[in-house]
Amino acid sequence: EDGFNATLLVPHQAPDKAAEAIDRHADKDGIVGVQLPGSGLVPPAGHRQYEPIYEAAQDHGLPVVTHSGNSGAWGAFPVQRYWSETFLEDHAFTFPVESMWHLNSLVCRGVPERYPDLEFVFQEGGVEWIPWLMWRLDDHYLQNSQDVPILTRLPSEYIKDNFYFTTQPLGHTDNQQHLGWALDMAGGDDTVLFATDHPHPDFDPPSELFE
Repeated sequence: EDGFNATLLVPHQAPDKAAEAIDRHADKDGIVGVQLPGSGLVPPAGHRQYEPIYEAAQDHGLPVVTHSGNSGAWGAFPVQRYWSETFLEDHAFTFPVESMWHLNSLVCRGVPERYPDLEFVFQEGGVEWIPWLMWRLDDHYLQNSQDVPILTRLPSEYIKDNFYFTTQPLGHTDNQQHLGWALDMAGGDDTVLFATDHPHPDFDPPSELFE
């Protein structure tokens, strides 16, 4: 159908095979990105073993898209999740923390420095944590830049130039102005993409964002 596009799910456990799959399918109609899992992607996304995937995606002009989850996160956060006693406790924690983990890894390992034309999209991790992580990474970079000699700019600059984040879930607040500030601090129109997550019960309609 002309109204549908798709991301290409590749075997991250076999990066060379994944790169071959990207080369085979990237030019097919409707393929708009390369999909990696947020949960279950161990080691994290900045590890050098994924470089064949990133090189192939950049060569074909496709963004790398990762979607947070919770059911597959046991391998990445076994102790933190083991003590969760309810769905609420587990779900509230794992989705954004997975995104933080992968973003931290990608930036600090210099992936956007080595692949400057490659873009990343983080889905379903929310956006309210992004300003905090940018501030914290910049602060630590200014103190310990010798740890990451590959970086030539502040971590926040890579995040603003190479990364996109979807709105869902926007989260609940009694002060819409605060949510607007969070979206602006996360990059606003330059980095934030609308997502609905319909038909899940926690989906966000467009009106939620416009308000």
